Amino acid sequence: FVPDTISYNACISACEKGWQWEIILGLLADMRSCGIIIDSITYSACVTALGRGDKWELALSLLNQTGAITEREDSFLYHACLSVCEKGGQWQLALHIFWNMRAKDMISFNACIAALTSGQQWIR
Repeated sequence: FVPDTISYNACISACEKGWQWEIILGLLADMRSCGIIIDSITYSACVTALGRGDKWELALSLLNQTGAITEREDSFLYHACLSVCEKGGQWQLALHIFWNMRAKDMISFNACIAALTSGQQWIR
């Protein structure tokens, strides 16, 4: 058995569901050291798990490491980041991420509104 992106993503997804963000960071480091492609599914699962662990700063730092992913894949990752901002009470960052998205859709609008609402910025 030779591990690949799909097998790592399955492990990361299982760890995400089990709230094991520390293990996920180790798996992400393994993927990098082995030269295994890290895709938007990988990053999105990592961001979600870190957000659940109240590690929003670390989750959002992954956004800067994504490299070249397609616009469609990009939206999955951005949706995860917007959700992390909402949970972390980071409405300013959510707004910044939203404005920097290449393709905005209904999910991203709703996620941004949720972040603004949780930060009690709906009045503005």
